[in-house]
Amino acid sequence: MTDDALASLTDPADATSPGPSRRAIVAGTGAIWAAPAITVLASAPAFAASGQVQVTAFLPDATRPVSAYRTGTTQTFTATVTQGGSAVATGTAVVFSLDRLPGDTTSATDWLSLHPTNAATTATTITDASGKATITLRYLPPIVPSIPTTLRLTATTSTGSATLATWDLTYRPARPGTPDPHGAFALATSSEAFHTLIARNGVGSAFGENGFGQLGTDSTDNTQARPTAIATTSSLIGKTITALATGGSHSLALASDGTLHAWGANYSGQVGDGTALNPATAVAVTALAGKSITAIAAGNEHSLALASDGALYAWGWNSSGQLGDGTTIPRNTPVAVTTLSGKTITAIAAGNRHSLALASDGTVYAWGNNASGQLGDGTTNSPVTAAAAVKTINTSLAGKTITAIAAGGTHSLALASDGTLYAWGSNSSGQLGDGTNVSHSTAGAVTSLAGKTITAIAAGSDHNLALASDGTLYAWGSNSSGQLGNGSSSGSVTTAITVRTTTSLANKTIVAIAAGKLHSLALASDGTLHAWGSNSSGQLGNGTTSNTAVPALVNALPS
Repeated sequence: MTDDALASLTDPADATSPGPSRRAIVAGTGAIWAAPAITVLASAPAFAASGQVQVTAFLPDATRPVSAYRTGTTQTFTATVTQGGSAVATGTAVVFSLDRLPGDTTSATDWLSLHPTNAATTATTITDASGKATITLRYLPPIVPSIPTTLRLTATTSTGSATLATWDLTYRPARPGTPDPHGAFALATSSEAFHTLIARNGVGSAFGENGFGQLGTDSTDNTQARPTAIATTSSLIGKTITALATGGSHSLALASDGTLHAWGANYSGQVGDGTALNPATAVAVTALAGKSITAIAAGNEHSLALASDGALYAWGWNSSGQLGDGTTIPRNTPVAVTTLSGKTITAIAAGNRHSLALASDGTVYAWGNNASGQLGDGTTNSPVTAAAAVKTINTSLAGKTITAIAAGGTHSLALASDGTLYAWGSNSSGQLGDGTNVSHSTAGAVTSLAGKTITAIAAGSDHNLALASDGTLYAWGSNSSGQLGNGSSSGSVTTAITVRTTTSLANKTIVAIAAGKLHSLALASDGTLHAWGSNSSGQLGNGTTSNTAVPALVNALPS
């Protein structure tokens, strides 16, 4: 497999990374198994003393699509064993071993196993008439290993061995448009939220505003300024959290078994349990029982959930048609977004009172409030109760394939496969990033990022974040509380500027970002979390309620 072929299976950041050809496991709100780095030691394998037997690694099948590297799928490796330049006898035993490099302690089967036994790290096969022995690996990541780490697949005979493949596991931004909840961390805040949620290896923590119990800590103390464990003495008992979403005053959690859980404000039915009670600990969204949920999103007072069969569900407040069911009737249990029937949805986003969905063909759909043109249909007609495609003809989206979406308070973002970024809707605070304050109802390029390859995006109420392939973090829009992270806390910025890194982010590699109502977050590759902007409710998690205009370290997460 060539580097070009490998690059087609990975996110843009991988394709442009300098150095040796090593592909990473991509994790986050959507994770896939990227094609591994292959170390071929045919010319100098690690032989036993006799040095008579050579084990040659063959690259994996270059025709396998990216879907072949998702959870539960397999990949086959072949070792050819020769002696004196000729294939060894049929039936020669070859031991395949999957292990971590010295110094790593977590079981190798956290990420990969030798197929078909999920717990296997060693298997023996025999050579065929051409001296080839094969082994199949299965990708099954229930829990993410400590980062970074390395896995190795080795083939060994009685007198020689060689490494067939190594995987460098590093936490990277999610590959846009491929929802898969397994990841080292799940980070969430939203354009309407004054609270923050984060999960590490399946365990959730929360901090910030809590008047409705939206932190899920079995308390309604109004402010929690330090990360506190999300209570599992609830429907989350025994569950592993793989994704999180925050609404204005409610929260959602997706478990590894595909079940959905919610808590917090429920006055509009946004918790989805059929009541108007405001639970301070998680309750199951039982109306979705039997469905395997793969992606979630939360608006100010509504919620979205995508099922593995491609069906999209919505519930909560619906005054602007944000549920997409053809009505403006609020719902306290999930209803299908029927207008998307026949489409394969791969990603979802929710703004204040509008919703977005990305289809597998790269088309973006939108519905709900459109007073600022945030639906991108060329009008400001509102409400819009049925999903419709965002306009591409005669717009900057013409010919573009969208891979990621984000919904701000009253604006929207779309990231294209070539790393270019587009925005539409309200521009009162410069949140469209085009150097003006002129709102528009069709997509326009974020011109201030021209020449940059963007790999991850986040939309706050009136500000945005974008992570570039070179690791630089950009921000633009409202800066009233220092949410742009440039040391200032006034006015607004209409073009993208760099977030200051002579702070807690010094020498850090940013791997995930999130934007709240008036604050911003960045997760680093070493697992540290950094926040800046408004802290009136403790949403920066640093133990205070003082705003900060530059990134600051969030207090340690509960273990």
